[in-house]
Amino acid sequence: MPCAICLSYEHLVEECPTIPTVREMFGDCNTYNSNWRNHPNLSWKPQPPQYQQHVQALPQASSLEQAMVNLTKVVGDFVGAQKSINAQLSQRIDSVESSLNKKMDGIQNDLSQKIDNLQYSISRFANLNKVQEKENSPLNLIKFHEYP
Repeated sequence: MPCAICLSYEHLVEECPTIPTVREMFGDCNTYNSNWRNHPNLSWKPQPPQYQQHVQALPQASSLEQAMVNLTKVVGDFVGAQKSINAQLSQRIDSVESSLNKKMDGIQNDLSQKIDNLQYSISRFANLNKVQEKENSPLNLIKFHEYP
């Protein structure tokens, strides 16, 4: 339902921004004037049916057009806001991706260095083991016993 005061679909009658303006103009004073009782423009005579139908048809078209304008504006604002949010999220995702790539590169380099250290230690251990096997070979034992 549109606001009965300004025919806007963006708010309810109680929230109409024109209400404070009307209150400022009239305040809380009594606006009734007894001289208006018999004024021809303020009478409560029924209006002719043709005029009523014409008045009803015109505001409906106007209300529909206003609703379309309001809807277009609301949707446009929403799309604009959503594009801004999407751009911010894209920047944040790129930042997180960059941080993760840097951390993963650091971890990979650290692991590579540790693997190199392990390979070096294993090769030293293997060489030490070969040296000990040569020292404990039967030929070395015989030589060792021959020359005390």
